[in-house]
Amino acid sequence: MRLVSTTVGAWQSTGTLDDMLAAMRTTFQNVNDGKGAVLFIDEVDAIGTWLARPSGHHGDHYWQVVVTDFLTLLSGLGEGVIVVAATNYPDWIDSAILRAGRIEDHFTLLLPNKLTRAEILSHHTGGVLPLESLVDIAEDLDGKAGADLERLVRDALRTARSEDRELELRDLEAQLPEKLRYTPEQCLRLAVHESGHALAALALGHATGATIEIKDSFDPSLDGFLGGTTTYDLVPDYFPTATTLRNRIAVSLSGIAAEVALFGDPSIGSGGTIGSDVERATAIARRMIGSYGLGKTPVFMGTVKELADKPLPERLEVEVSQIIDEEYERMLSMMTEERERVLALAADVVTHRMVKIERGGLAEAA
Repeated sequence: MRLVSTTVGAWQSTGTLDDMLAAMRTTFQNVNDGKGAVLFIDEVDAIGTWLARPSGHHGDHYWQVVVTDFLTLLSGLGEGVIVVAATNYPDWIDSAILRAGRIEDHFTLLLPNKLTRAEILSHHTGGVLPLESLVDIAEDLDGKAGADLERLVRDALRTARSEDRELELRDLEAQLPEKLRYTPEQCLRLAVHESGHALAALALGHATGATIEIKDSFDPSLDGFLGGTTTYDLVPDYFPTATTLRNRIAVSLSGIAAEVALFGDPSIGSGGTIGSDVERATAIARRMIGSYGLGKTPVFMGTVKELADKPLPERLEVEVSQIIDEEYERMLSMMTEERERVLALAADVVTHRMVKIERGGLAEAA
């Protein structure tokens, strides 16, 4: 099947509204010829959204026309056309674009894991090196995207060509980032933090099991790096209550609470990025107060999507802070009371690097 690749930006760059619509229609006509094609659209979030409450801005009409025409073109595609769209901002895409019959199947592409990184390296090296030998190299490339791996191979090939020889494993090894090892004290802190998460999740009924893993080194060139992770066998919670939502906040804050309980001061590992412990706890609390009506006064300030990137009015932010404060104090009390248990589990994690615990059971080295 033919692959037709474009971006919303390419359509927009053609000029006026009429020019953009013409470019967009031409692309759809080219694939809708009955011969079969895959249409790949990048930056699909830039297509705009319908406005539930028009702002009166002069640009509103532009985006309404663009979205309407795009929906019409999607719905008018014949048999044999597969549309694939990509975005870094899925929340910006109009829900009408994502409904059944249009772009209906949705996938989140995470950074590649170790085996996938090895397969990507194998692809770019042309399969001349055994996959097994690339797995060890991939182990040291945690957090690297596909483009980073392609560049690493390109640089390694350049070295081999400069010496007029075939690519060898040592060429890739020479391109590996220089890693720094965590000190024993830092490893223990990482293990304590993750042990706090795991023990809280089981104690609060948030999960039936938890797997803790810590790393022994990190790449200082990365903007951020995970020294430890905890993954859960979650208890299904399809109809959350104020209590179960508070428990989610508590589990998010239990890592930092464990650090304070054992060391007296926390590290920065709980915050600083979207998806961090503190950001997750704050986001849940804001949804409770501003969207779900679970504050002192049931109010609705917007949908979860609308509240994602803006604070609530000051009065409601006070309630958000109060919830976070209460759950943090609850976790600090729990971690202080369970200090010896946290420390014993953390020591096990430091020894084995990966440990799984289950509710009512013992820790197992994974």
